[in-house]
Amino acid sequence: MVEKCLRNASCTCSMCAGFDVASLRSISKSISSNIQYDDAENDEEKAEELSASTFSGVASSPVVEAKKTFVSNSPPLPAVKSPILTVKDVHMDTTIEDVTMTEVCSVVETKNVTMTTSLLIQDQKMDTVALTGEVDSAGKSENISLDTVLPKLTDKNWKVRKEGFEHLKLLFEQLNVKTSQVLAAVELFPKLCEDVNASAMEAGFAAVLAYTLNVEPFDKEIVPRVMARVTDKGFSARPGIVKICEDLTDAFVAAGAEEDTTVALLEGTNNRKPKVPPACLSCILGVLKAYGPRVLPLQTIKAALPKLMEGPVKARPIAMGIMVEIVRWTGPSLVQDIVANLRPAQQTEFEGQIKDIIPGQAAPTKFVKGAKPTKVVVSSGASGASERTSNGAVSAAESAPAAFDPREFAETVDLLAKLPKTEFEAKLALPKWSEKVEALKIVLELIGPLPKLAIGEYYELVSTLKALTSDSNVNIVAKSIEVFGALADGLRKNFTQYARMMFPELLQKLSDKKSVILNATNKTLDLFLQHAMTIDMMMDDLKLACDASKNKAPPARVQTMSFLTRAVENRYVNLNDKALMVSFGAMFLQGILDTDPKVREAGQTSFIMLLQASDHTAGWLKNIMDDIARKNSRAFKAIQLGLGSGEASTPSSRPGSVQSSRPDSATPSSQQREQCS
Repeated sequence: MVEKCLRNASCTCSMCAGFDVASLRSISKSISSNIQYDDAENDEEKAEELSASTFSGVASSPVVEAKKTFVSNSPPLPAVKSPILTVKDVHMDTTIEDVTMTEVCSVVETKNVTMTTSLLIQDQKMDTVALTGEVDSAGKSENISLDTVLPKLTDKNWKVRKEGFEHLKLLFEQLNVKTSQVLAAVELFPKLCEDVNASAMEAGFAAVLAYTLNVEPFDKEIVPRVMARVTDKGFSARPGIVKICEDLTDAFVAAGAEEDTTVALLEGTNNRKPKVPPACLSCILGVLKAYGPRVLPLQTIKAALPKLMEGPVKARPIAMGIMVEIVRWTGPSLVQDIVANLRPAQQTEFEGQIKDIIPGQAAPTKFVKGAKPTKVVVSSGASGASERTSNGAVSAAESAPAAFDPREFAETVDLLAKLPKTEFEAKLALPKWSEKVEALKIVLELIGPLPKLAIGEYYELVSTLKALTSDSNVNIVAKSIEVFGALADGLRKNFTQYARMMFPELLQKLSDKKSVILNATNKTLDLFLQHAMTIDMMMDDLKLACDASKNKAPPARVQTMSFLTRAVENRYVNLNDKALMVSFGAMFLQGILDTDPKVREAGQTSFIMLLQASDHTAGWLKNIMDDIARKNSRAFKAIQLGLGSGEASTPSSRPGSVQSSRPDSATPSSQQREQCS
């Protein structure tokens, strides 16, 4: 029988027989007497001293650690000897399943495929959701992403916001950044541009500028909201912010948002902050100089100029500069109505600033993103003046720069819709001639100084005006003819059918002795030739008007040749058309051979001018010169004297095409005129 261990100091079993029981009891007494329960600070030191003094004489005894306790009046702890473990044989009936290695490989491959797919999906999401960049601060590089930047943009601490704005700017400056990737930040642009802290706001404007310059495609919807902050917050801030706002305005125009940008700048001129209106107008002036009138909405700017000329004192000179710049590009006709309503001092200042300006010499220095610089093409007149030369060479004037057509920037007027709303018909029905003249003035005022009319059915108006040209009062006749010229200028090719109907009537008016009628008729005929009719359409009537047997009025024949002379001098016709020049020479020959001395004088003057028109006309008209020498030797000598005494035209100065400089016409002296008569 195995003795049972009592597991205490009084046990005398075989396991406990090897221990000195008396010694164990003394040890337990010493331990219980040395433990202090009220002092916990020196427990560890006392336990070490106790263990060193007590177990120093016991052989092969384990070191017993002193157990900390905070329970008061606890009994002594008896020393317990762990029982000796015995080794026993245990039979385990555990079955192990066989595992095939191919199954393990398939599991591993499945895990690898799943992991690869998840990585690809994650990469795609990161490409569209989070952009990353590097920020170098104090020599340390730090990766940033849009997800980490977005919370900073709306943080309460301005320093954190500024840091976010700067990081956002760096993200925008990376290559191949798309707007779709940064939409979350783009929606916060208005808040970036109105930050309460000036330093943070400057960083915000810089971030928007970086987006405009670098990110594609540009979102034009941000322009109105951002420009509202530019005019209100940016232009009234410190100089650094103003400079960024000016660059941002230019960038918006270059990005194709010129309409919204210009409208916002014009609205900014109404701001009560003193610095804002001049800054807005300076931006408009700078953009107009750089990009030209074809980019900016010139009609919108023109509509605001009258009010701006009466605006703040510091804004008026800049508004005047905008008007001068418009003249530099398009000529003075576009702003004539504005200048007419200025104060005398302003009119004098304006005239002084434009006196040395040559319209059409300006050229754009910047271009809208994606647009290529293009040469200004000279528009051909109604007479086909820009056709190729007779030898097949292209005229040099086709590639020469020309002034912008002011009508290109004029507002289209719907005359037929506006006229019934006026007193035109009421005044026209009154018996007094002055009332009829006032009615015709209403039409001219509606057309404006720069005619550009909407297409419509003008037959009724033309019929009314045609009847007025036969009125007994010269003022009514002259004013109605003037309206015909304005209609031709405003409708251009769309007035051709009416011009052809009125042309013979106007040629008959050339026999009138009243200067007011003659002046109005000559001006209207020139406008017909410039815009509504070609010279070929007029040739049959012109030949009849120069024929003494058909046209019995010598003054009408003189005025007809004067009309042809102006057409050549002003290059309304193609001087390189040989057949046309010969036809002109034949009509002038009829005048030279006319029985009336004034008609002969006009024919000689016109023929001399035609000979000097280009390098080719003298050779083309040689046969006509021979006819003049045979039929009227006096006239032939007068023409030779006129060519010799006139200002000679060298090949380098003679015009070779319609756009060359006009030579001075040589006129015979008074002595030659007496000989001819």
